[in-house]
Amino acid sequence: MHIPMNTKPPYTPPGPAATAPPYTPQPQYSPQPATQYIAGQSQGWPARPPHTPQPVFSPQSSTYNYNGLRQSALLLSAVRDGKKEETTRLINEGADPNYRDHSWGRSPISQAAEYGRPQVLHILLRHGASPNSLDVAGTEPSQDNTGRTPLIWGALRGRKEVCRILLDAGADPMIAEKDGRTALSWAAEHGHGDVVKIFLERGVPVDIADRFRGQTPLSWAAMEGHTFVVVLLLEHGANPNYADKSSRHALSWAAQHGNDTIVQILLKQKGVQVDLRGAAGKTALAWAASQGNRKVINLLLENGADINLPDNQGRTPFSWAAEKGYRSVMDSLLEKGAIVGQMRG
Repeated sequence: MHIPMNTKPPYTPPGPAATAPPYTPQPQYSPQPATQYIAGQSQGWPARPPHTPQPVFSPQSSTYNYNGLRQSALLLSAVRDGKKEETTRLINEGADPNYRDHSWGRSPISQAAEYGRPQVLHILLRHGASPNSLDVAGTEPSQDNTGRTPLIWGALRGRKEVCRILLDAGADPMIAEKDGRTALSWAAEHGHGDVVKIFLERGVPVDIADRFRGQTPLSWAAMEGHTFVVVLLLEHGANPNYADKSSRHALSWAAQHGNDTIVQILLKQKGVQVDLRGAAGKTALAWAASQGNRKVINLLLENGADINLPDNQGRTPFSWAAEKGYRSVMDSLLEKGAIVGQMRG
């Protein structure tokens, strides 16, 4: 689940002379046809040169087997608590900065990213912890058992400074975890606008879709009600009509979850398809009716939604409202022209 990025330079500690090469921006959304990026699939990124494994502690050393493993386990705790001096001491005493625990496969750099420890992160990077380096078995030591990289953990928790440090050190934002989701996807779902902005400024494709569900960052943000993130993604060219694997777009998800402000924003986008039908044939209006979201229903109807458009079972928005017993929604739909007992194909 990896898309190679540009060759990364050696890590440089923060200082006046430290510079980070920007990622080469990829093509953004073009209405016809839409550019689609699928997490975990190659899209022509420059190939990474062959990896030279980093030196590892010798398993033949009985001293390391006891002391090194013990110090490495202690290192995880020190990093988690943000203890800079103890982190340095443990590494100097033989702790492996690329050690992974046996339960979840978490590494020190992964813990530093999740718990937001930028100073400790600098120490780990100086001592050879690389977010994308390969070990001798050919796996990614920076990925835990869930497939999450330090960058994904930082993005998920909204650790803006941590994400910037990792990107400057060469972390690859195009690596997807086991659920096929990238760091940008997680940041968008959790509403971390500052982190989303960092990724977009580095040229990460705005419409990168998850491998399994096919949802884009815009779809996740719209579903979870993160207005600022939705606006940010749209400003960077996100496609409001990008349909996921269930044929649903951002408007459909926002309507189902009653996020009326986001529905209003999406309806203002040029060319948005108000009556786009999902895999089951349900429109955004049908989803809103099934949840009793009157404000969303009114917004959709004001923008041309078909009040009697049936789904694949022949059910209309009125039918869904009636099933749930939303009397006020039913009355409102009838006033606006809903047909009772008639199915249209």
